[in-house]
Amino acid sequence: MLKRSALCLAILSALAPLSGFADPPAVDALADITVMGSKTDRTSAGEVDGYQAFTADSATKTRTPLKKIPQSVQVVPNKLMKDQQVQSVSETLRNVSGVVPNNPLTIPGWEATLVRGFSAEQAQDGANLNYNLGDRESTVNIERIEVLKGPNAVLYGGSSGTPVGGTVNLVSKQPEKEKFGKVGITIGSHDLLKPSFDLNQPLSETAQLRVTGEYTQSKSQVEGMERESYNLNPTLKLTDNAKTTLTLQGKTSRWEGQDYQGLPATGTIAGDFKINRDLFLGNKDLPNSTSALDSLAANLDHQLNDTWSVAAKVRTANSDFDEKGQTLIGGDGFTANAPTVGSSWGVTNVNVYQEQQDVSVTADVKGEFKTEKTKTEVLVGVEHSTLDDEGFMDTDGAEVVDLTNPVFALPYTDPNTAFRWAGKVANKTSGVYAQAQHSMNDRVHVLGGAKLAKVEVVYADSFGADENTSETKLLPRAGVVVDMNANASAFASYSEGLRGVGWANYSDTPKPIESKQTEAGIKFSANQQLSGSVAAFQIDRDNTGIPDPATGGMTSLPNGAERSKGAEVDVVWQPNPGFSLTANYAKTDATYTKAAGAIPAGNKLAGVPEHSGRVWGNYTFKTGKAKGVSVGAGVYAQSEAMLTGSNDFKAPAFHTVDAKVGYETKRFETALTVKNLTNEQYFERFNYFSGRVAPGADRTVYLSTAIKF
Repeated sequence: MLKRSALCLAILSALAPLSGFADPPAVDALADITVMGSKTDRTSAGEVDGYQAFTADSATKTRTPLKKIPQSVQVVPNKLMKDQQVQSVSETLRNVSGVVPNNPLTIPGWEATLVRGFSAEQAQDGANLNYNLGDRESTVNIERIEVLKGPNAVLYGGSSGTPVGGTVNLVSKQPEKEKFGKVGITIGSHDLLKPSFDLNQPLSETAQLRVTGEYTQSKSQVEGMERESYNLNPTLKLTDNAKTTLTLQGKTSRWEGQDYQGLPATGTIAGDFKINRDLFLGNKDLPNSTSALDSLAANLDHQLNDTWSVAAKVRTANSDFDEKGQTLIGGDGFTANAPTVGSSWGVTNVNVYQEQQDVSVTADVKGEFKTEKTKTEVLVGVEHSTLDDEGFMDTDGAEVVDLTNPVFALPYTDPNTAFRWAGKVANKTSGVYAQAQHSMNDRVHVLGGAKLAKVEVVYADSFGADENTSETKLLPRAGVVVDMNANASAFASYSEGLRGVGWANYSDTPKPIESKQTEAGIKFSANQQLSGSVAAFQIDRDNTGIPDPATGGMTSLPNGAERSKGAEVDVVWQPNPGFSLTANYAKTDATYTKAAGAIPAGNKLAGVPEHSGRVWGNYTFKTGKAKGVSVGAGVYAQSEAMLTGSNDFKAPAFHTVDAKVGYETKRFETALTVKNLTNEQYFERFNYFSGRVAPGADRTVYLSTAIKF
């Protein structure tokens, strides 16, 4: 397997997915145009041609051509998601270089996506999703995903502050003027049942309504696990069709299922005995854990005149999760890399409950100025947000279980001990920001901006801690793109971020996390067929949380310092209207830059493969008897990844192969998809408990069918 994975990585590095940076078509009118014989769609989310995206909103808060943005921004269009028949947001993010997504076996109780080795924020239409609770993996309401790499303090804040690693922006489907609908169902391995719908209904000339929804029920390759989730997404757009638009977005989302705790390193990827890779740790009568999110956002856009416009957004959200599990205690505490004795571990009941209330407000003014040889766009705005995040953690009861012949006899009961830990983190953020984009002779494109940001963190817990930290800092952002010729542009940029901390049990006063990124690269396009980018980067972060060795990792020290540097390649090739290929490759070196706790400087960060990438190709027959038939296949591969910051265990390299065949007409579509076609047996780092692993998904088969009207 290791040789085959190495071969796949070599192929990826030679080729190298994602979003193209071809010149965008003119955007003076909202109409369809033809590029190289294929149709370029203009949607509310931006211009796309198949797998190529020409513009993005996430990087600048303005509809900007990707080739004019001096920073890595990758876009996953809906067409690519549809061709791959992705079943989750996490699976979709494999299409972006340098991204390590959430593990689908974890409960939605925190956000663990990594971009360039560091924690990234997930956002919905620019609003931070915090722990990303509820049915977070659903793609039914996503028009496209824009991934902004590195900090972008000027434009993004709210909740806990500005991103310090990157932003995964989930761009929602918006109401449209024409009536349409789609109702579908997906069935598959492990008793998967997933009905869904997407209904767009114009109410009048000035009001449009769109509602999407999805329900998922499935079992798992892990013994005895069952999961259930749903989400409902109504969006109402009110407009005068001239200057003013008010968009109201609602979301209600629920998830429930057994709490998966992962497997220890010893007995899976190390040790002289073997644990069943599909073992579920815990009593078969373990109650379900739950995760929920309810949110409402209001977006107002108003065009004052031909030069100036204003925009404002208010979002409020309530979320919570209740984790009821049974976890391991090993010779090294709750990390449980090593057994207590022989092949046996201690098992204890654990209950973690957490709830959040989040309110954020942003408002900005945009101006656009043109001369014969220049174009300038300015953006000035303010933001303010509050996030109250509180909960408790408790453990109780114990038994010893031999995991090579497990019998979990300890019944689950909610712990309620005298040593229950309870805590609260209250983050308050505010900022004033300004940004200018200036193009000269349509060859040199300069981007500059700054935010005066303030982050306040109030932390208290049941063990007597009562701390208040406040940080105010001017966060700059600057970059330049120079068009070397009609097909290639060079760019360089610098940006900073400042973010408050989330709920955790801290051993010392938590501090806002700070980050700095420098980046340079080339963006290219050739004849609207081959496009992409090559980038080199370095990110430094300070005040990050690390496990405190004095408490066996149960508490965190806020004094970590880390660095990530590397190079990435993202490519799209569409030689004709029927064939599309996307490829990516990333080399990431993420390390601790100073000793922290028991972790020495120079150690690699957990969960970050040095090499990773994906190739996917799809061909659709456009004429003849096979018209509407499509076939696709792809491979994802990554090198080994450390399980912990102490670098004592590492998950081996792996690769998987996917394939699909589909058929689509104007009113009907269906697809048969096989994930992990060769049924590779591998383990991934489990991004919850440090030092544990989870089995990679086995071969799974999906059949999706939908009717359009």
